Amino acid sequence: LPGPPLPALLDAALTRFVDRFQALIEQTPHAELRLAHSSNVLRWLQGGPQRPADLVGLSGVSKQAISQQVAR
Repeated sequence: LPGPPLPALLDAALTRFVDRFQALIEQTPHAELRLAHSSNVLRWLQGGPQRPADLVGLSGVSKQAISQQVAR
């Protein structure tokens, strides 16, 4: 029997992951962070401080998006 289509399964998995991430982060002193901070900013800081302009090139998102996330 065929199951749900692959896009529906991937969407369900992503939703569960984001919900779990938020539930865990809300139990820390950094409850204001969102998954976008982690994927667009925090993961690029492992090697040390980065300029926002460098984060734009690394993350592939707009300068405005990085500026908003860094401001938080």
